[in-house]
Amino acid sequence: MSTQPRRGRVAYVAAGFPKLTETFVLREVMEMERRGIPVSVFSVRPRPKGRLHADALPFLEKTHYAPWIGLAHFGAFFSLAVRHPLGMLRGLGFLLANMADQARYPSAVLKMLVAKPKMFLFTREMERGRVVHVHAHFANIPTTFAVFAARVLGITYSFTGHAWDIFVPVNQAALSRKISGAEFVATCTAFNTTVLARFCRTDADRHKIWRNYHGLDLSRYVSSNRRDALRIVAGGSLVEKKGLMVLVEAAALLRTRGVPFQIEMVGEGEQRTRLQQEIARHGLGDAVTLVGSMPHEDLVERMRTSAMIVLPCIETRGGYMDGIPNILIESLALGVPVVSTPISGIPELVIDGETGLLVPPHDAAALADAIEALLRDPARGSALGRAGRARVESMFDVVRNVGELVARFENILNATDRPSTRDETVR
Repeated sequence: MSTQPRRGRVAYVAAGFPKLTETFVLREVMEMERRGIPVSVFSVRPRPKGRLHADALPFLEKTHYAPWIGLAHFGAFFSLAVRHPLGMLRGLGFLLANMADQARYPSAVLKMLVAKPKMFLFTREMERGRVVHVHAHFANIPTTFAVFAARVLGITYSFTGHAWDIFVPVNQAALSRKISGAEFVATCTAFNTTVLARFCRTDADRHKIWRNYHGLDLSRYVSSNRRDALRIVAGGSLVEKKGLMVLVEAAALLRTRGVPFQIEMVGEGEQRTRLQQEIARHGLGDAVTLVGSMPHEDLVERMRTSAMIVLPCIETRGGYMDGIPNILIESLALGVPVVSTPISGIPELVIDGETGLLVPPHDAAALADAIEALLRDPARGSALGRAGRARVESMFDVVRNVGELVARFENILNATDRPSTRDETVR
């Protein structure tokens, strides 16, 4: 690690930072800071309220937040227009092309127009902060911010694609343009690399796509010998793609079989009311509980002492689905067995019968069978958990995985640290 002060910084753009359900971004930033990479974080959404992870608290004062509109935004626009006239033409040209790509989706165009003033402000702050490369998490609005800033300032950008941001048509509409201008495109599953490859215009673009699994600080994930033999944790967020309605149906089947269990659904989301109704309709109020959101450290402790983690993920009609849900990675890191479905990138982590159990999506009976099998055979669950821990160690170590990302940023920073002159030549 170099001890010499750097002339430039990396900007990270996230939809919201820090966020309870996106701990992978926080872990990445923490590891980069530990390695001496100067990072400035920009959050598209306002500063979060409510409970946060303890690790996130030091970043609140260091993260850039801004209102959607204000006099400062117009000042930033005119400042950039004077200092970078050709850059502003490039940036605004990109925004117009991006809106044309998404013309069939008026809501996306409206979001772009609402976000545009904040792009001006963040771009000026990046210039003042000596940012030489912009990296965005999620391929939709955050990457739009990154591309705009890069075009205006004449610097490079990259992004990480995750799940819904590359799976649903509204976001796919602008993917080709964003990939073609990027230094590289990271993504968190091998499945995703095949999705992104479909939007590459050239072989050179295809070579930019790079699988980079999320990482965990595995020293924080220690298994427990004291498990609640009946506790099943599910969720992370109460949204359709998690398949929690199927889990309620499976719970009803387990009740008819006389199998004792306690399911705790963690998180919040648009399905809360419907889940409450279905739980009540099946008379499961004493066995299925919606426990709400909680700090990450509390969730990890709850998982550590559970019999299993169940997440019967589905693909929604709109194309929404998970990549590899972090709750599955963290569960196996704790040696806790998991039950899930073979969609998207999940089979890259969960090998059926070896590191967990997989059942078909929407199949409540198969899900009930898998849950019952592990409840009745804790030794098998422990064996699956141990094998799962070994797989997580080989695939999801934060030091190794973020190290691969850091190496790419190091190359960019080292190149820009050398004295050079920039002009306003169109890239």
